Amino acid sequence: MKKQNVSLLKRSIFIIVIFVLAAGFIFGESFKPRFYLKFGGAGSTMKAGDFGDFVTISDTYWQKVSTQPSAYTYTSKIPSQFLGGSGEIGIETKRFSVGVSAGVIRKQVKMDYIYTSDLMGGSYTFNGQYTFTAVPIFLLFHYKLIDSKMFTASLTIGEGVYLTTYKEENTRTNNTTSIPVTTETLKGKRNQPGFHAGATFDIKLTSNIGFYIEGAYRFSKLENINAEYTTGDTGSTTPTKDTLYYTLDPNTKTAFFSAGKPKDALNSRTAVFKMNGVSLSAGIKITLGKGYKKEKPVALPNEGIE
Repeated sequence: MKKQNVSLLKRSIFIIVIFVLAAGFIFGESFKPRFYLKFGGAGSTMKAGDFGDFVTISDTYWQKVSTQPSAYTYTSKIPSQFLGGSGEIGIETKRFSVGVSAGVIRKQVKMDYIYTSDLMGGSYTFNGQYTFTAVPIFLLFHYKLIDSKMFTASLTIGEGVYLTTYKEENTRTNNTTSIPVTTETLKGKRNQPGFHAGATFDIKLTSNIGFYIEGAYRFSKLENINAEYTTGDTGSTTPTKDTLYYTLDPNTKTAFFSAGKPKDALNSRTAVFKMNGVSLSAGIKITLGKGYKKEKPVALPNEGIE
């Protein structure tokens, strides 16, 4: 996988360098690069494949259970979108710009419930926290369709790598003693190449400072995710390393992730995280260097006037 990521980056760099050199040759005098820096907030509408399904199925199940006459009291905190921040550094000319972008987007879901166990004797609180984090690192090319004094509109494409992590932390606590009885931690990691295509809009306050808004669609699919599971009572742990699996239980209508395929699971497969979705970022753009003012032609003295 590492070789695939390196190969992707090498190919992206080669393509962009060739394009920049070709553009400089074609456009001639307009090829006057300046450095720029962007930083701001970011968000995404992606569902993240099995992660999104797991959250929806689990929340639906516990909401239904909590409305029935039972000993369960359920609360949850589920953000509607992935949120985070991003930045980009690069060079730009009158017609295009090339940059390296990096950022982080995440969604952290909390699902807690209180229940009474006759078997274990007493009241318990279950706290579940499920976090999906993606760090996209991309090489981007922006081609300017409109470049006025106050506004710039560009088409944007890019290739890069998503560094993704899924983390699940579950704790069951005895409400009488306030001591954690069982703790569980499940981690999944995977790096995967991806593609980025969209549009960028710059609003210029001065020749060096302005705002940007970028909308794009991202494409990437993560499979064969490495997983590590740790569980224990009062601190004793037993780690298990395997591939991350996703299981749908048709009887209880619940879903869960695991390190390796569970025994006797009827509907279990390797987990898939999809990064497909619309992303939006906005923030401040700082440009270093002079503007693109056209030089006035030098008037030549009249010669040979009779």
